[in-house]
Amino acid sequence: MNPFADLKSTVRPNPSRFYFIRRDEAQKVLDACPDAQWRLIFALARFGGLRVPSEIVELR
Repeated sequence: MNPFADLKSTVRPNPSRFYFIRRDEAQKVLDACPDAQWRLIFALARFGGLRVPSEIVELR
């Protein structure tokens, strides 16, 4: 039994904001990144599935 079943959620998906970044678009972003650190951040988010900034900031 879910103890939160009676609570209303205020979070609603917004399908108009969903967008899949194709490989050719990702390459353009990587090419525009100012340095290796930004390329790594973008690559980890796009190809590694890490959430930005919450999961990226914990990396060392």
